[in-house]
Amino acid sequence: MWCAMFAGVALVADGSAAAQSFTVAAEIVPGCAVRGTLQTTGLALGTIDFGSVPATHTGIAQASAPAGAMGGIELECTAGLTLTLAVDGGQHASGGSRRLAAANGGRLAYALYADVMHQTAIPLAGGVSIDVPAGGLIDLPLHAVAHLPGGGQAPGSYTDTVAVTLSW
Repeated sequence: MWCAMFAGVALVADGSAAAQSFTVAAEIVPGCAVRGTLQTTGLALGTIDFGSVPATHTGIAQASAPAGAMGGIELECTAGLTLTLAVDGGQHASGGSRRLAAANGGRLAYALYADVMHQTAIPLAGGVSIDVPAGGLIDLPLHAVAHLPGGGQAPGSYTDTVAVTLSW
């Protein structure tokens, strides 16, 4: 009698089959993704733009990451999940604060926050907790404040690049 095994089924030469079994399994775990993409690393999340500010201006300038709903960074997460949002110090951090830098050597301090009211600072080390609402959709909460020193600030284009990490 001739016999061959293929994918868990025994074929017998007389045309009968002996049933075998195998398990099919999947595990669904909580998580997040940037809405509209399956990519999880190397994403360009846009620009937090303070706009044009006169060199003589003293005080603060405020800006936010682009909002979701087709205009920015929207996350789709498991409802009820708690995320940790961490942002590194950027390319020009110094003295415990993030800094924008210009080609002329100028520096401009700025801070990042996880809320529009600037109550929850995002530290250079560590992160902040963010609760995902029941619907599972959330705009990436990045808000910034630049500290403008006034007349001593050299004119120029000031930039920085930071790495954003979401974990759960």
